[in-house]
Amino acid sequence: VMPVKFSQVLVAKNFVSGVVVTLELTAVVLLCAAMRMPMTALTVIQAYAVCAVVGTLLVSAGNLTSVNFPRGVDPMKSLRSSHAGKSQMLALLFYPLAALPVALAYLAEYAFDSQMAFFGTIAADMAIAAVTYYVCLESASERALERREKIAHELSQASGPVGG
Repeated sequence: VMPVKFSQVLVAKNFVSGVVVTLELTAVVLLCAAMRMPMTALTVIQAYAVCAVVGTLLVSAGNLTSVNFPRGVDPMKSLRSSHAGKSQMLALLFYPLAALPVALAYLAEYAFDSQMAFFGTIAADMAIAAVTYYVCLESASERALERREKIAHELSQASGPVGG
């Protein structure tokens, strides 16, 4: 039996993240519809497009962060505060950077007074996000292979499924 490649593990983790975000957004849309909030099919499509771009960029950054700053998580304590560390500081930087392409899409919509400008920009953003994802996935996979002993050591030090 061949072990699963690390890149496949990351892709599976990212897929689950995408499914969860999509389900959350769908729940919000359904709740807004139930409350009769004003929304159109176009705004719903925009919301899904925005989440796709930002989500892709965030999982790209998350792949690199999880390999460079591994940290075990205890499922029984996941909602309690944990030591902040570098990864959470980097998250403060990643969120505005991931939102920047979306801001540009809305700026294009405003500047050209056109939905097509928004969707053209968001399509370009998604293409850039896809390339970013691929590069980060390959980089994280290579980095994980180089640092596998250190990662295993770091994860075994924390309380949780791997550690004591």
